This record gives sequence, structure tokens and C-alpha cells, in this order.
Amino acid sequence: MNPANGQEVDQVSGFERGLEAEKILGATEVDNEIHFLVKWKGSDDADLVLAKECNTKCPQTVIKFYEDRVTWIQKNEDDGDKDEE
Repeated sequence: MNPANGQEVDQVSGFERGLEAEKILGATEVDNEIHFLVKWKGSDDADLVLAKECNTKCPQTVIKFYEDRVTWIQKNEDDGDKDEE
């Protein structure tokens, strides 16, 4: 809100400021849409940005975020079907 006249002021953030994504810190759901918490290069700031926007503007950063969180479940060879006895 602009204190001088009491009107709402749209806050410009993230990509609208011409900033480049450094990394994605986390993800959340807002109004049934996924948002990423994006840390910006050269800044201590982080903003919530629609995942759809990140997917097009910084796809490699999105991929890195998911790759860092993938958990592989490996099946042991000993765990095969016991019906084969």
C-alpha cells in the first residue's frame, strides 16, 4: 500500500525485475497452483513464482530442483518373486 495516498501498489518481483533464478528453495501450493520459492542471483531475495512460469523461464533450475529430491528405491535381487521356488 502506498502510504502517501492509501492506494494498493503492485509489487514487482522476480522475473519482472529482470532477475535470473539462482535456485529453487522449495515448493508450495497456492490457490490450487504449484509455486516455487525462487532465490535470485546477486540478491538475498526470494519470491514465490508460478511453477508454469519457472518451467518456461528457467527449466534447468526446475530440473535441478527435482533431481535433488528424487529418491530411488532399489529392489534387491534376493527380493524376487517367492512363487518361483
